[in-house]
Amino acid sequence: MATALKVELASLRQGDGLTAAFEGRAHEAPVSFFEVDMEEGGNVPLHRHPYAELWIVADGEVAFTVDGESGPARVGEVVIVPAGIAHCFQNTGRGRLQMTCIHASDTFITEWL
Repeated sequence: MATALKVELASLRQGDGLTAAFEGRAHEAPVSFFEVDMEEGGNVPLHRHPYAELWIVADGEVAFTVDGESGPARVGEVVIVPAGIAHCFQNTGRGRLQMTCIHASDTFITEWL
C-alpha cells in the first residue's frame, strides 16, 4: 500500500495567520486550495483562472459575483465557477467567513482584473 502524505494545515498559514494555502505541485497533488477565514466585510477582488474553481461555505455568508451576476451563498452550499470566468466575492455576513476554495490545478494561476 502506498504511503499517504499528510500536511498540517497550521503549517500552510500565510502572513495574516488566517488563510492557509496548499499548492498541490509542492506535494505531488493535482489540486490546490485555500482555507479562507475572512473578517466581516472582507473581499477578494475580480479575477479569473484558466481552470475551474469551487468553494465550500463552512461558516458565514458570502456574496459572489460571477460573470457580472451577483448572488449569495450560505453554510453548506458549494459554488462552482468554470475556467476563464471573471469572479469575486465578499463576506456579507455578521462575523467571520470560513470557506474552502479548491483550484483544479496543481498551482495557483490568477489573472487579476
